[in-house]
Amino acid sequence: MNKDQGASSGSDDVVGRFRSGFQTTSGDPVGLSEFRVTTGDPDIAAAVRELLGGEEPETWDTKTEETFQVFTEASSVDVIFEPGSVKSSLTLWSNKGKKIIETDGEYLYDLETGKLTDIPWDGAELDIDTIKMNARNGVGPGPSLQAYFRLAGNPDLGKFRFFSGGWTAVASFNKAEAAMRKAEGPHFGVLELEHVEFKNKKGQQVSYYKPQITIGNLVPQAEAA
Repeated sequence: MNKDQGASSGSDDVVGRFRSGFQTTSGDPVGLSEFRVTTGDPDIAAAVRELLGGEEPETWDTKTEETFQVFTEASSVDVIFEPGSVKSSLTLWSNKGKKIIETDGEYLYDLETGKLTDIPWDGAELDIDTIKMNARNGVGPGPSLQAYFRLAGNPDLGKFRFFSGGWTAVASFNKAEAAMRKAEGPHFGVLELEHVEFKNKKGQQVSYYKPQITIGNLVPQAEAA
């Protein structure tokens, strides 16, 4: 990642969040095959449902301001990414939700400015299995993947965000981040939940959905205006 560049959110006009799962009333996580979108604006919720299909918007129990949710019918969404709008890092969070460590895998980020520094991360030489184990045990950073985008079908709605902590999505986000770091303008792209299915070493069938980003063509200047 460019040492002067973090994910550019334009947070003042983020109108909602795309999610790949939800929690049951007992707190158990459930993965989804189609996106769930949350927002604090009922008109945004209605517009998302009109564009992506799915159930009628409803309220849900949340401590955030995004009190409306839409379970869409879309596992793949055409979007518009701006330069610097995708970021892939490894982050360790405190119990209070504050960053303790953030790294690109080689160097540390300045936690105050969000910029990548020249300070080496002391875990850079660890093998990936150890890094994953440390993340699982809460003693090392794990994936913190984020993307900000507009919906290609209705860009005037404003920006949405998507976060993931999945190891399976790291390679895709790394590639997208590199592409949008060098981009000279907004690009069309696709955010999707890709179905993965295989048999593990024990012969058990494994099936899940992983978030993926594809960067497409430059948005024509007239459309980007």
